Formats: sequence, C-alpha cells, structure tokens
Amino acid sequence: MGKSSSPIAYTKCHAGRRSKTSLGERAAGSLESTDRHVGHTLKSGPSRCLRRTLTPFLVDRSHEPFWVGRLQGKGLQFSQDNSYCINICSMGCGGKMKAEYRPQYFGALESMRGMAALTVALYHTGWTNPVSDLAFVRNGYLMVDFFFVLSGFVICHSYGGKIDSFRSFSRFIWLRLGRLYPLHVALLFVFLAFEFSKKYAADHYGLTSSAAPFHNNNLYSFVTNIFLIQSLNLHNSLTYNGPSWSISSEFYTYIVFGSTLLLLKPRYALILGSILIVTGGLGVLAVAGITSLDDATIRWGFFRCLVGFFMGVLTYQGYLVARPHLMSSRRSWLAENLVSAISLFAVAIYLSIKPPYSDDYFILPMLMLLIFSAAIPDTLVSKVFSARPIRWLGKVSYSVYMVHAAVAWLLGQILTIIIKVPATWSAGHTFRIAHPSITVGTSFVLLYVGLVLIVSRFTFNLIEEPFRRLSRAICVSNDGHTEPRPLQNST
Repeated sequence: MGKSSSPIAYTKCHAGRRSKTSLGERAAGSLESTDRHVGHTLKSGPSRCLRRTLTPFLVDRSHEPFWVGRLQGKGLQFSQDNSYCINICSMGCGGKMKAEYRPQYFGALESMRGMAALTVALYHTGWTNPVSDLAFVRNGYLMVDFFFVLSGFVICHSYGGKIDSFRSFSRFIWLRLGRLYPLHVALLFVFLAFEFSKKYAADHYGLTSSAAPFHNNNLYSFVTNIFLIQSLNLHNSLTYNGPSWSISSEFYTYIVFGSTLLLLKPRYALILGSILIVTGGLGVLAVAGITSLDDATIRWGFFRCLVGFFMGVLTYQGYLVARPHLMSSRRSWLAENLVSAISLFAVAIYLSIKPPYSDDYFILPMLMLLIFSAAIPDTLVSKVFSARPIRWLGKVSYSVYMVHAAVAWLLGQILTIIIKVPATWSAGHTFRIAHPSITVGTSFVLLYVGLVLIVSRFTFNLIEEPFRRLSRAICVSNDGHTEPRPLQNST
C-alpha cells in the first residue's frame, strides 16, 4: 500500500482481490466524511489478506509522516496523532472490523481552562493578600466568560455533527447532565452541612458567620439548586455553592444549542442562528443595564452564558473554514505563532491594566481569537500549554472550579474565628473579608491553592469520573453504541 491521504480498511477478500473503503478525510477535506463511518461495522475477509506490514501514509500534512502500526495477532490498531485516530479491530477470518472515530484533541485549550479555573479560585479568596491585589486576579471573574466561549467551541466540535434527532439530542443532554450534576449535588450537600454547622455554632457558642444560618441558603434555594434553575432570575443573591450559577446557566444553554442544531441543520443556518442568539443576548444584557459582566450571575447569567457559548460556536465555525489551510503544507509557521502569541499576551495585558468591573465586553472577541489561535496545532503556545502538569490542571479544572468556594469558606472561618483576624464587610454586605498580615495572608493563599488541588483530585477520581462513566454506560446499554467522548468537558 503506497501513500494515501486517508486510512484504508479492507472490506472483502475474494481470490486475492481487495476492495477498499476510505475511513479518513480526503486530501483537502474535513472530518465530516469520517463521521459517517462512526460505529460502522465492516466485514473482513480472510486474515491472510491483512498479513502485511502497513506502510507510512499521510493523514494530514501537519503531522507527516503518520505511521501506522503493524498487524499483530488477530487485530491491528492505527496510531493516533493530534487530529484524529481510527481503530480497527479484526476478529480473524470471517470476523468483523469495527471502525471508531475520535476527533481532534485540543490539549492547549484544556490546559488554559485549568489556569482559568485557578484564577477564579484566587479571585474568590476571602482575605486580603498580595495575590488578590493583582489587577489580573481582580479581573478573574471574566475567566467564567472564557469557560463559556471555550465550551461553545469544544461542544460544537464534539457534538455539532451528531445531534440530528430527538434521540441524539436526549443522549447529548443526558451525557452533559452526567458530567455536571453529580459534583454539583455533592457540593450542594457540603454547603448544606455548612449551614447546619453555622446554626450549631450560633446556638451553642454564640459564634456568627458571614450570614445568618439558612438566610439565603434556605429550603427554597435548595430546591432551585437541585433542579439547576438557581441562575434563572429566581434569587437576588448567590446561594449555597456560589460558582454553581454558571453550571445552571450552561446546562440550559446546552438545551438551546441542541435545539438550534435540530432546527437549523445546514451549517450556514447554524452560523446565522448563532449570530442572532449572540445579538439577542447582548441586547437583553444592555436593556437590563448590565455594564459589568460580574453583575450577570444569579439574575442575568443565562444570557451572559448564551452570548459566550454561541461566540464559541462561531469561533469553531471559523476554525472549520481555516482548518484545511492550517493542516496543509502551505501553512505559515511564523504567522500562526505570532497570532497565537499576540492573542495570549493581549488577553493577559488587558486583564492586567483594565479596572475591574468596567469595559468587560471587550474581552469577548479577544477570547474568541485566543481560543481560535490556541487550537492551531504545533504552535509554541499550544506546545507550552500541552505540558503534562498544566494538562493535569485542565483535567481537574471542573473540580477546581466547584470545590474552591468551600475551601475558601473554611479557611476564612479559621482566620476570623480561630486566629481572630479582624474582618470587614464587603461592599454589598454579603460576606466578610479578613485582613491578616502579609505573611499570614500569603501563607493561607498557598495553603488554599494546595488544598483546592488536593480536594479536586479526590472529587475528580471519586465523583466526576465514575459518574461520567456511568452516564455513558447507561447510554451504551440503551443505544447499543457509544459516541465520541467530549474532548474538553466544560466547567
């Protein structure tokens, strides 16, 4: 077999004659042709027809040469690059071969999501310290918008071509619920335990916390959190695990996204629909008088999420247009590295000089460009952010985002109640800020980050991953086949 632009599978063998079925993308095409073969079962001929060493061939020009594995035993496995991989398992003479497609993996984007989650955690520290005084950290609330845009990009990548019926739509919603809901419920009960502990401390020891027990975190808000509707303008302030407002907004944004795919199947219609949703969402925020995106959380957070998510969808559509060039031999390494570096430093510099809670909307197109450029393979930025330690942080980023508020609350109580550090009320009189010395404040920041990472590792291994697998296993039992795993799970 000579060089080819796509993987080849042998489907029938009769008297030495072989017919070939293309499973990959054509020379300048996209992965859409591959999608049609997902889960497709092929008949294999006599195994002697496969007893040969497979030679190198090209999958895309950005990773040449792409080496295929050798036939070993009864099966063969195609190696994977950063674009996609196809696994073919031969069951021997007269058996079957099953082709499985795995889409492109954006390692740099996952790492960036981990860094963004850690920035949000630092933004939510409940005591003064040198790190929290940095302008970049004080603008850390805008990292939530990075999550939204990134989520739109990767969800459109993973599911954009696979939601074409009510059944596939239901499967998509179920898988996303299995990804978000278990950890949300676990942290909801953790904060419920905090309320009982606050009440016990107040009744028996006269100790008071930032808010009276069960004042905001009451039965009504518990019910809204159980049904993930706490961000749909039902409360005047954050309840229980505050960061979960974005999980509520994003879940219902998934429903809008899936419905949009069902109604607007042509690609140009999806682009037009996304533009209309972004425009409508911005219009609602403008009419509501939202000048800072931080004001759009528990009340207008759903529209904030819609804007960011569908900006991510539009970013991915632009990436699809540019991908044939990015995967060709004519790509400009210098230009791609300049664009990715400039977009990264532009976001970092803007967040470092911008006054908090003002001029927030300018960050949205900058985030679109950053995500687009970080998705380009083999740039220096993508390689740096693909380092293993940073990739691990991206892997547990959802846990980091969800558990940090609980860790911050516990350390805040230690500072104010046990160490008796003086504290003052926040501007909105919703929580107290401790004012330790620089040494104590910095030490607690380091302790805080360490505890968040440790707890996140446990919640990922004990809650996130088992329930993700369970939700997918239920889909398999109901459908008889699987879908490609989402590459970057949103936070």
